Amino acid sequence: SRGYMWIGTYKGLSRYDGTRFKNYSRDELGGASDFINVICEDDSGNLWIGTDNGVVIYDYKEDVFISLEDFVGDGQNVPNDRIFAIARNTKGLIWISSKDTGLYSFDPISRELTHHPMSTSERALTNNIYRLALDRNDNLYLAVYCDNIYLAGSDASACRPIDIGDCSDIFKGDDVEGLAVNPKSNDVLYVASKRNGI
Repeated sequence: SRGYMWIGTYKGLSRYDGTRFKNYSRDELGGASDFINVICEDDSGNLWIGTDNGVVIYDYKEDVFISLEDFVGDGQNVPNDRIFAIARNTKGLIWISSKDTGLYSFDPISRELTHHPMSTSERALTNNIYRLALDRNDNLYLAVYCDNIYLAGSDASACRPIDIGDCSDIFKGDDVEGLAVNPKSNDVLYVASKRNGI
């Protein structure tokens, strides 16, 4: 981002300028956690940093870190647990998945943070949304921890297990460690799982 490489570690955040590293400790990140799980850049150039204890935003214009609570304001409920994934769709919407509180979206225009309880037509899903990926039409793919992979549409209003023909149950009960959609084709979803590999 802006000529820097940002690296999340288990002991803070590092910024590399091609020559030197600058390290940001727990205190500089706001004290919530220095265990960094994920980094995502929004349309304004801010970095959304998912930690083991919520989200911190790096405001590049002010060169400061802001807690998600302070960023969204107005007493909105925010995820303060382990953040597994953060992604931005083509419209600038930020999606956040967490261990205990599930799926959230942030609209940068309205500055509204929305919680999305997930369910299929048959049952409610656990809030442990382990991984997420977006295709070029902004459809969400969600990996629920040791459950299955679900397609949730572009607004997370309809959720169903992915349909892959005779292999539709291949990831049922599996621990999915990674999801990625080929940006050039919506037909290819890459999955990394403990039981089935890639």
